[in-house]
Amino acid sequence: MEIEAAQFGGWQLTLWAGEACDYSIPFRAILTEIVNVLRKGDMAELKLPPFEDGEDFIEGIIRVREIELNIYYEYSLGYLALMNESREVLEHVFSELEPTVELISPL
Repeated sequence: MEIEAAQFGGWQLTLWAGEACDYSIPFRAILTEIVNVLRKGDMAELKLPPFEDGEDFIEGIIRVREIELNIYYEYSLGYLALMNESREVLEHVFSELEPTVELISPL
């Protein structure tokens, strides 16, 4: 995971989830788990378009308490991005997610 300036302003937390063009990456399940980690018993919302076979370049939103994160994921490069105008918000999200992320190094 890394935080960097987003291409169109604000900040982006990037999670590299697998190899490029690996359509078995469970992005929707990953996002559900992210919401479960962040919510801590509070109401939370994950908004994504309906699933389509072969989907790619997907945008959505996570809302937890007063935090709103824009979502983008793509199978073509194998990554998921959480975006917000505030680096501090993403640093908080990073600190919440870090203990739950399993790092896998290439063989």
